[in-house]
Amino acid sequence: MKAMSFRQPLELSSSRPANARCLLGVVVALAATASPVRSFIGASRIANPINRLNARYTASKNNGSLPQTWKGRKLLPVDEAAKDPTFKAFRDALIDAVKRKDTQFILGVVAPDIMNDFGGGNGIQNFKTKWRLGKTEESKVWAELDTVLSMGGSFRVEEGKKTFWAPYVYSTWPDDFDCGEDAQCYAVTGDHVNARREPGSAAPIVASLSYDIVKSKIEDVPNKTPEGWTKVIVPGGAAGYVATRFLRSPGDYRAGFARVKGKWLMTAFIAGD
Repeated sequence: MKAMSFRQPLELSSSRPANARCLLGVVVALAATASPVRSFIGASRIANPINRLNARYTASKNNGSLPQTWKGRKLLPVDEAAKDPTFKAFRDALIDAVKRKDTQFILGVVAPDIMNDFGGGNGIQNFKTKWRLGKTEESKVWAELDTVLSMGGSFRVEEGKKTFWAPYVYSTWPDDFDCGEDAQCYAVTGDHVNARREPGSAAPIVASLSYDIVKSKIEDVPNKTPEGWTKVIVPGGAAGYVATRFLRSPGDYRAGFARVKGKWLMTAFIAGD
């Protein structure tokens, strides 16, 4: 049966049994697919507007039908900063300071107990040491922060406090998506990103990806993929190579922000899990 758009209205005429049979077939088909739809969106997350947006985008790319497995999963860009003008102004100033490599500004918005890692190395002094802020030009913090802050994010309520986490790949990663123990998951962060048969810009294209979630199998023996390329499993199951700059893992660096005594501060800048 041809897939139907969920937006298409259905009409039933009591004087035409054929229509009744058609509607019955649709009801049966929808009932049969109810469980996969829940696994796609996550039953406990269906009310989340971010997930509804992902669902609508994916449905529009599949003639109105939702995919039944992870192979069609999307993670669309989200930026909720404008919902709080005070945070938006703070973030704009922070982005400007990062581009200027303004160490004094950065240290002024770092929380005294900032979380730097999962090993207990927290606090502003450890932050300065980790990112070598004594040598401003050589520090890698500028590039990492610039990337994180340019990729949106979303608000949360944690322990009764309003927080903001960036980038969106971390803050909106679906809770019900399990990569498994033998794979690393990534979000494709662009539209019409090419996956190629070999790691090179001249290689044949095997798939065009738009904000898809993809997996990269963890090999027992280190592979010889050239720097700048990542081998992934694309929707549909084929293998392909994607330019690494278009991939982002939820375990990559992310920043957390919260209001402390009326002032927005960066309370975490961590990677891993």
